[in-house]
Amino acid sequence: MKQVASLLAFALFFAANTQAMAMELKDFQEYQAKFDGKKQEEQNPAVMAHIEGLMRGVMVSNSLLTANKQPPLFCPGKAAPMSFENVIKILQKEIESPIDKKPYESKMPLEVIMLNALFVQYPCK
Repeated sequence: MKQVASLLAFALFFAANTQAMAMELKDFQEYQAKFDGKKQEEQNPAVMAHIEGLMRGVMVSNSLLTANKQPPLFCPGKAAPMSFENVIKILQKEIESPIDKKPYESKMPLEVIMLNALFVQYPCK
C-alpha cells in the first residue's frame, strides 16, 4: 500500500510539473486530421509514443491496483486487445460521444479523456 501511495504521489508531482508535455484534445484532433487512415509507419512517432506511453501507464496503474488487492480503474476483457489502433478508436469514440454527454473542451488533457474512454469501454462488473 505504501508503494502505491508513493507511486501516486510521484505521478501527481510529475504530472504537475510537465504541463507543457501534456497532449490536449486539440492536439490529438490535429494529429487525427493529419494522419487518420495512414499506415502506422507514416504517422508522427512523437504522438504515437505519447499515446502508447499513456496506454502503458494506465495499464501499469491498473495492474498495481489489482496486485495490491484494490479495485482496478477498468477491466479490459480478452475480446478487444489494448493495441495502439484500438486505443485510438476508443479515444475517438469517447471524444465523439462523451461519457457525461458534455463535449470536451479543446484544452482537456488527453489523459483524462483516455481514462474516461477506458471506464466506458472496459467497465468493471
